[in-house]
Amino acid sequence: MMLATTEGAPQNWIPPNEGTSRANVFNAKSTVVPGYKCRVFDEVHPADIIGCTRVFDITCGAGYCTGGQVMQLSRSGWFLCTAWRADGRRLATGREDGLVQVFDTKAQGAEELQLRHNARVCSVAWSPDGRRLATGCADRTARIFNVSTASQGIQEYKLPHGAAVRCVAWHPSGLQLATACNDKLVRIFDVATGTQVLQLPHPDCVWQVAWSPDGSRLATACADRTARVFDSSTGERGLMLRHTDGVRCVAWSPDGNKLATGCNDKFARVFNANNGQELRKLRHGDGVCWVAYKPDDGTLLATGCADKLARIFDVESGAELERLRHESHVSCVAWRTEPTIQDTLLEVFEEIPFADAEASTLMAEETAEDLAAAANPLEIAITNMFNLYDLDKSGFVKLDEKCAMDKATSEKLGVTWDEDASMAEFRAADANRDGKVSLSEFIVSLKKTAIDPFLDSGSSVMDCVDLLSQVCAQMSAA
Repeated sequence: MMLATTEGAPQNWIPPNEGTSRANVFNAKSTVVPGYKCRVFDEVHPADIIGCTRVFDITCGAGYCTGGQVMQLSRSGWFLCTAWRADGRRLATGREDGLVQVFDTKAQGAEELQLRHNARVCSVAWSPDGRRLATGCADRTARIFNVSTASQGIQEYKLPHGAAVRCVAWHPSGLQLATACNDKLVRIFDVATGTQVLQLPHPDCVWQVAWSPDGSRLATACADRTARVFDSSTGERGLMLRHTDGVRCVAWSPDGNKLATGCNDKFARVFNANNGQELRKLRHGDGVCWVAYKPDDGTLLATGCADKLARIFDVESGAELERLRHESHVSCVAWRTEPTIQDTLLEVFEEIPFADAEASTLMAEETAEDLAAAANPLEIAITNMFNLYDLDKSGFVKLDEKCAMDKATSEKLGVTWDEDASMAEFRAADANRDGKVSLSEFIVSLKKTAIDPFLDSGSSVMDCVDLLSQVCAQMSAA
């Protein structure tokens, strides 16, 4: 599981009327300024501070979690926000100097696209289908860009607001966009037309907004020390979650039953999203800038803090499992959603060389349609192999199952079974280190060890399908 972080000046501590030519850097020795819900800052030029975007590989198990940095994407400017595309390949970041960058994380973080803005970019968000990128900017606008392969960086909408736009968030359907703004309003826009369909007034600046997984509710984080939950269709207010200082961020658990918040009072909190009961209170060394649930099961909560640390907590116990040290304030954390079998297989087809870019794009689109219909022969062949290993039909392959099937197949073919090789292959595929391999883990491992080398040798995809089908036939006979 990958976790991306950004570091630089935390956006929520920049006073609302702060200009864009100079920025404020937090000074822990400063005192409280009357009229501000934050501390005094020493004024410096953004060029004097170096921020960066980092990617960590997070390994988790029962009661433990470790993280190691695997990538550093940039070290120029202050980074305020980051977001993964749904397929986990591309990472977008927003900077203090108004630049949005899109990186290809598979190509060792190569910069793929730049989108320039007139002021600092406080928020970036990919549409669910990955074809659009929304941004929230301090120039009082939210923008929607078409970033599909054929339309790199074309601005579709520029949505005016009354003040700096702190956050943008897509509805799970991709049909609406919610924004949080310093003018004390949350707005919901129809993406097809760019028109505003709902407005939710607040008593103070709104720092973040988040849709529930089913899209029926909207949670907001407000500087008035309150997180709120609204009905996203009617705008009717539901829960009000009180805090002791400004609420800077909010996030839903994947099942929609919990809400996490980050607050200037140095605590992240976990609430029951149905009745508002506070379940956990997680101490930090300074204001909590960002919270994010592990997307597959919600068992872990990552936080970004002004004390230069990203932390990972066990949601159930509240235990702090890991600390990831940074050189500056951790302004944002974002988990990568693990690629689905469709994402991984599509990636295989996208890498097949074609005569020109147009033909390659067409092939990728047709492949995506095939995958959506579950009619792709490569997908069928790999899924059949997985099902043969899954002897107890639990939806997972266990070590003893893999060894038993490999041994039986070897005996059927009259060759010596290599137990060490079987065990090594299993451990390589078991990315979560939980003693079992899911279909997603299986396809990622098989792609790396077999499919990619096979295609690199000049063989076609159908050659690969034929080979996998032969292996499946041998396993079935065993």
